[in-house]
Amino acid sequence: MFSKFKISIYFVLILLFNLGFSLDKPDHIIVDTVYGTEMISDPVIIDLINNYYFQRLKRVNQYGVDFYIYKPEEYTRYDHSLGVFLLSRKYGASLKEQVASLLHDVSHTAFSHVADFLFNKADSKDSYQDDIHYEFIKNTSLKEVLKKHGFKIKDIVHKSKSFRRLEADIPDICADRLEYNLYGGLLEGLINKNDINSILENLKFEDGQWFFINSYYARKFADITIYLTKYRWGSHDNAVRNTLFANVLKTAVEIKLIDFKDISYGFDDEIWSKLLLCDDPFIKKGIDKLVNFKNSFVVNRENFDLFLKPKCRAVDPLVKIGNKLIRLSSIDQEFKTRLDYLKDLLSQGLCIKFI
Repeated sequence: MFSKFKISIYFVLILLFNLGFSLDKPDHIIVDTVYGTEMISDPVIIDLINNYYFQRLKRVNQYGVDFYIYKPEEYTRYDHSLGVFLLSRKYGASLKEQVASLLHDVSHTAFSHVADFLFNKADSKDSYQDDIHYEFIKNTSLKEVLKKHGFKIKDIVHKSKSFRRLEADIPDICADRLEYNLYGGLLEGLINKNDINSILENLKFEDGQWFFINSYYARKFADITIYLTKYRWGSHDNAVRNTLFANVLKTAVEIKLIDFKDISYGFDDEIWSKLLLCDDPFIKKGIDKLVNFKNSFVVNRENFDLFLKPKCRAVDPLVKIGNKLIRLSSIDQEFKTRLDYLKDLLSQGLCIKFI
């Protein structure tokens, strides 16, 4: 009888596991990403992941309002942040840098980079969330979690130049740039999970520098960054969607449907639902133009309402040849031509006329 009871319990546990229930001990959690699965036991990491303000990122989409316009596969700031954390950890980051990696995007507003258009940061080097990052942590319970584990906010600010794995200037790779390009490439069908594994196997971090040991995988990754820069972040469509939506949000604040606290600390889905239910004519018209954004603008270099120079997010990775680190563009002329063309295209700026 007892034996049968043990067998029954065993199958119940297996069923619960398959249904997604976690049987982790309180001092361990499992982090599962496209880059692998790890058991995490660092108390500060566990407390930060379980914190309300980090969990909030599950309801902030990486591509902002795009999720509600054409329903791409869901990719949240939570997914991205865990991915950056795990990549930093895999490549030997200290606990302090792991904390910085985990929290690097925690200050993103609802709908992510729409805030750059809302607060006139769209063509600035740093994003709005970078500007408010320190204050965001300071004004939330994240501050107490860090203090509990002996960390000061100033020591884990991601833009402090202290964390070479996490952050680096273009054209270099960093964990942040690595994650959103790999995941973005996966969503676009440019690569699969086997490609991700191969890219990571051929990517190293030593002496403060990311580099590839195989030019084929350097090119494979770099091509993703060119594609996503051109067709996603640096596109007319992206600028139009975010500009139109920023105007809708401004009106929503003016009529007191939402406030800036909702934008700073709220959730995409809640705000979007309020907008859809709102009877204000400007908001209704704005949402309609947003949903039908392709018919809301033309490109006109002579007569435009919006001029914007997008950031070039394409990387020119280092490749180890013998004992030297050499830029991919120095050994791959075809790639150099593509990269130079993209830079020239972006330098001309986006000239948009709304209709």
